[in-house]
Amino acid sequence: MSYFPVEYQEQILFLGSKSGRDSEKMKEVELTIVKTPSGNISFKEARLIMECKLTQITTPDLNDFCTQEAKNFIKEAYKEATDYRK
Repeated sequence: MSYFPVEYQEQILFLGSKSGRDSEKMKEVELTIVKTPSGNISFKEARLIMECKLTQITTPDLNDFCTQEAKNFIKEAYKEATDYRK
């Protein structure tokens, strides 16, 4: 995860709106690519870079959500229990 100062908002929105399959979006923005210690790619202009490691895969349960609004959203989005995402 990379966090950027507000002056890079336009470039970040551009990256979020384009698919890497359809274009070479990384070359289309004026950001400097750097490799992280783990070998991932981020940008020199980022204010903060956090590398995360997947430690567990779970399936959400309605009891995992605190608010009724969140529970209602999950009930509507995933009508069948088998529809839940990991």
